Amino acid sequence: MKLLVINMIIAFCMIGVKGNAQTTNYQVYSLFVMNIAKYSVWPSLNGDFHITVFGKSKAYEEFVKFASSKTVNGMAIKINQTDNVEDIGTPEIIYL
Repeated sequence: MKLLVINMIIAFCMIGVKGNAQTTNYQVYSLFVMNIAKYSVWPSLNGDFHITVFGKSKAYEEFVKFASSKTVNGMAIKINQTDNVEDIGTPEIIYL
């Protein structure tokens, strides 16, 4: 009987551990991509620096926050989100 109770307690603890899975930090991902863009050498572009987020991702919201206050080599950053491959266009960076 004690063994059954101990096994049940362990099983409930395992379920609790699974429920607290690690969350993805999209703010760090978007900051990492923005820093790559900032410290890389880009060809002379006329206009804006485009980043496209492919698919539904919470990173899109973080990119929009960063893009409002930052530039890449003096170019304004424009963020787009699309689910269709044909709508990607020709951005400088594609976030998958």
